[in-house]
Amino acid sequence: MDRSLLDNVISILMGAIVLYSFFLSYKPALRSLKSVAGDVKIKPRTWLQAIPKLVTTITLVLVILGIFNIGTFETGFNYDLYIRTLFLFLFALSIHLQVKSFRDLGVFYTQDIVLFGKQKIIDTGIYRYLRHPAYFFQFISSFSAAIALESYLIMLFFLLIELPILIMRSDFEEDFLLKHCPNEYKAYSQSTLKWIPYILPEKKLKE
Repeated sequence: MDRSLLDNVISILMGAIVLYSFFLSYKPALRSLKSVAGDVKIKPRTWLQAIPKLVTTITLVLVILGIFNIGTFETGFNYDLYIRTLFLFLFALSIHLQVKSFRDLGVFYTQDIVLFGKQKIIDTGIYRYLRHPAYFFQFISSFSAAIALESYLIMLFFLLIELPILIMRSDFEEDFLLKHCPNEYKAYSQSTLKWIPYILPEKKLKE
């Protein structure tokens, strides 16, 4: 396939996936706002509330720039078509699974770290296997977007900023839930994985 044609096809499909992800995320976000408004019991003050949301927004901006071939480069690989197509598929799949993780949380879905008055540890759907699927699939989507778009901006931002910050946020969330829901969350953590083994380190929860 001609190089320019491949770039255009990848960009169009990536843009369509991004728009579709907004459509998928709209309903769970709206339902969450209606269902839990005013039910927040504890909201810790920490930079890990706002900064990670800013980081994911910047990642989205970098993806949009990549769609318009800004911050990209040509690898020159012989199997360029197959590699980029594979990671485009992984990007779409990870976006779908990330949105599913939002839906699995139901009324407890929120972008903030909070404890609700009727807090419940969700252990169904994807949460039956992973404790932080939203972050994990965010990692996969960012890495996949960088490869599919051949964007050095996305890859550098992902490795140097997004990955470490979201890992720190997940650690904070675990300590927070273990403090306020000690028995339920400890039991849950013992039957699930924080991340896929050998890809990202598993944090040992404090007693």
